[in-house]
Amino acid sequence: MQAPKPNPIICRTSQSRRPRQYGLEFHGLLSRTDADQLMSASIDGSYLVRESLNPPDSYTLAIKFNGEVKNYKLYFDSQTSTHYVGEKHFDTLNDLVHDGLISFYLESKASDYIALMAFDSPCYTNESPYGQYKAQLLHRVQAQNNTINQDSSSSTNNEINYPIGHSQTTNTDQIISNYPSSSKSNSSMTQQHSSSRISPTNNNNNNNLNRKLPSTNPLFFDRILLMQAEKAHNFKMHSFKGPHWCDYCANFLWGLVQQGVKCADCGFEAHKRCSEKVPQDC
Repeated sequence: MQAPKPNPIICRTSQSRRPRQYGLEFHGLLSRTDADQLMSASIDGSYLVRESLNPPDSYTLAIKFNGEVKNYKLYFDSQTSTHYVGEKHFDTLNDLVHDGLISFYLESKASDYIALMAFDSPCYTNESPYGQYKAQLLHRVQAQNNTINQDSSSSTNNEINYPIGHSQTTNTDQIISNYPSSSKSNSSMTQQHSSSRISPTNNNNNNNLNRKLPSTNPLFFDRILLMQAEKAHNFKMHSFKGPHWCDYCANFLWGLVQQGVKCADCGFEAHKRCSEKVPQDC
C-alpha cells in the first residue's frame, strides 16, 4: 500500500481551549484560509484539528493529500470515546486519518472500481460472483431432483407391472400342468422367469434409495438448504485482521479498521454496499 502515513502538525503555542480528546494536533480557533497556509509546506498525510465557528464549538479535521487540503467536520462520541467523521468510529484520531488516507489513495488509483460500487451494476445482480455461485448450486440440485423424480416414476411403472407378470406366470403354470413329464423342469424355468422380472425392479428400488439418501453428499445438500432459507443476515460493522475479500463481489475489503460488515450468525463478510444486495439466505 502506497498511501501516505499520518503526520500530525504540532501546535507550538499553548491552547487553553483544547478539548481533552485532542492532543498537540489541535491548533485552536483557526480559519480555513489560515489552515491552508499553515499546511502549504507540509507533506501529504499531514493533518491538524482546528476549532470552527460555523457552527460554534465545532471542530474541523484538515488532511493534506495529493497536494490538496481537505476539511471534514470532526466529531467525538463521549460514550464510546471514539472519533468519527462519518459512519466509522475510531479509537484514536491517528487511526481515523490513516483510514482516510487509504481511502483517498484507492479513490485516486481505482476510481473506476469505486464508481462501479457507487451505482447499481451487474456486480449487484445475479451476475455477481456470489449470484453465479448460488445459481450453479441451485441448478445442480434441481437437475438432481429431476433425475430422482424420473427414476421414481420409472420405478412406479415397473411396480404396476407386477400383477401382469404374476398372471402370466399363473397361466404358464396351468399350461405346464398338462405335461406331467416335464413339470419339474418347466416349473424351474417359470421361477427363473419370474425372478428375472422382479429382480431388476428390486435393483432399481435399491439404486433409487441410495440416490435419495442425503448422506451421499451431505455438505452439498446442507449448503443448498442454507441457501434456500429465508433468514436475513445479521450484519454488523467489523474490523478484519489481515487481508480479507468480500464474499459477495469477491473484491478486496480495504481500510484500516471497519473495512466492511460481517454476519454475526453465519460469518458472511462483505462491503457495506454489497451487504445491501445479499439475499436473505443466512
